[in-house]
Amino acid sequence: MLHLIKKFTIHFNERMIQRFSQEDLPLLEKTIEKAITKAVPGEKLKYTHPLYGITVVIQKLGLNGGELITCWKGSANV
Repeated sequence: MLHLIKKFTIHFNERMIQRFSQEDLPLLEKTIEKAITKAVPGEKLKYTHPLYGITVVIQKLGLNGGELITCWKGSANV
C-alpha cells in the first residue's frame, strides 16, 4: 500500500493506523496520489480531497514519489 511514498517512519505508520480505518485506507491512497500529481518536485503541498474530506501534506520527491508529512480526516485545520 502507498507505494508512492518514499519515506515512511514507524511512528507515522502507527499514527496513520490510529487515524484511519481499513475502509478509509484506499481513499487515503487516492488522496495522496492526487496530491503528488498536483505538486512540483521539492514542493510541500497541503491537499484536501473534496469528496473524501481527507487532507494530506506531502513533499514531492522526484517525478512520481513523495514524503507523506501528515494526514487527517475531518475538519481539523492544522
